Amino acid sequence: MFISLYVVFVECEEEAFPVSPLAISQRLTSTWSDGSGTFSVWSAVITNKGEEIIFDCNIVPDKNSFGLRQQDDYWGIAKKADRAFGFPEYIRIYGISQGENLKFGYINRGTNPMRWNFMNIQFQSQSQTLN
Repeated sequence: MFISLYVVFVECEEEAFPVSPLAISQRLTSTWSDGSGTFSVWSAVITNKGEEIIFDCNIVPDKNSFGLRQQDDYWGIAKKADRAFGFPEYIRIYGISQGENLKFGYINRGTNPMRWNFMNIQFQSQSQTLN
């Protein structure tokens, strides 16, 4: 009996995935059901875990978890596009320092929170970029 043994070494480069300086925590505050479905109210806190001041970013919910009860059922964040939010104007001016946070809330369809992604994090205020 003849047995062949092949050993193959594959060399791969690891792709670097940077850690976001922003973290989010969410808390369910209430739920209810009516003739149009079940809804939940969520309070969320975005915290700057990084070392630099952050002035804005795109706060984008995962499309499979996005289900605002009505178009304007969010508070404490600014709408940028159909499914993208950002920091309110006062934070775009003054920023969020390390350890500081932004609180916001929303009403979602169902009883699960939205899953959020942070994109295009800005470490300069708009006024700094104009100078």
